[in-house]
Amino acid sequence: MGEQAKVYQAFKGEVLRDHILQELDIVFDGKASKYYVKHIAQNWEAEPFIHSAYLSDNAPSHLSNTLFQPIDNKIFFCGEAYTKEDDWGGVHNAIQAAHNTVDELLNHK
Repeated sequence: MGEQAKVYQAFKGEVLRDHILQELDIVFDGKASKYYVKHIAQNWEAEPFIHSAYLSDNAPSHLSNTLFQPIDNKIFFCGEAYTKEDDWGGVHNAIQAAHNTVDELLNHK
């Protein structure tokens, strides 16, 4: 996500696969290409209403807390960016945000 993702978003299909395998081969002494079987790629930038991620990993931490705040105590949010200033940007963060949001809903007075 963020600036780091732009280089990958510029590639598509086999070019993206080859670029990533080349990077992994550097880290894993050529074993990534050697043992590669197949992959699935999800281009989150192309998804409507998402366009990559809500927060880049270098965004100010207070933004996630702002995003987490309900609207009129009627609309509550959760997702990878709604973490109340904790770490954000991954599936595990979305799960934690869902737990936080359910707690807010159940404990809301």
